[in-house]
Amino acid sequence: MAYKIGIITIVRVNNYGAELQAYATQKVLRDLGYDAEIKHLKDCMKHIQKYVLPNK
Repeated sequence: MAYKIGIITIVRVNNYGAELQAYATQKVLRDLGYDAEIKHLKDCMKHIQKYVLPNK
């Protein structure tokens, strides 16, 4: 069973470098046997605010 890895980054911008870096990272991780998936930062913010950055 492969570990699942979420790559949280900003990819939907007018910048081919951001897209290429995210794809290359995903490809390397998959080649190493991991189940890697790219997640856009804006799509993850609600989860991050709730579980990673708790209110003080």
